[in-house]
Amino acid sequence: MTPSLLAERWRREADAVDLTVGTELERAVCFANPGVEAPGWEEITRVLTDPEVGLCAHSARFTHADVVEHICAISGGRVDLEEITTMADRFLASDLAVRLTPDDQVGRRKAPQWSTAAHRATEDRTVALSETLAARTVPAISASAVTEALRTEPGLGSDQTRPS
Repeated sequence: MTPSLLAERWRREADAVDLTVGTELERAVCFANPGVEAPGWEEITRVLTDPEVGLCAHSARFTHADVVEHICAISGGRVDLEEITTMADRFLASDLAVRLTPDDQVGRRKAPQWSTAAHRATEDRTVALSETLAARTVPAISASAVTEALRTEPGLGSDQTRPS
């Protein structure tokens, strides 16, 4: 079915059950109830940076569109498009987000990407630890220690005890 045929069918079905459509339905569905408070900046940023459900919960990188999508989900229809866009821009400009791609990439085909500052700090610590481990020198096990260990483990086969 085409979108116009679907829209007409849905209008008829709504009329049949006396369901209000249009602005009133949008208000009801989108929680545009003045008694339900929209989330504030602190709540928005807390959820955006949450390691379990935030922007980096499933991917280390995100785009402006991902931030907008998350804010829409967090707001549950209680924040209008202008406020959502303003919050997304504010979040990406804050110290909570770290831009991963430079501004001046000529001919860029991908959207700019960010990560949360907390996620990036975790990655930096992980890289530093792996570099420390890679630089660590460990003395080799002596041949006599290996021979003694093999002698005390009779269950090993000759293919497992043969020097390589």
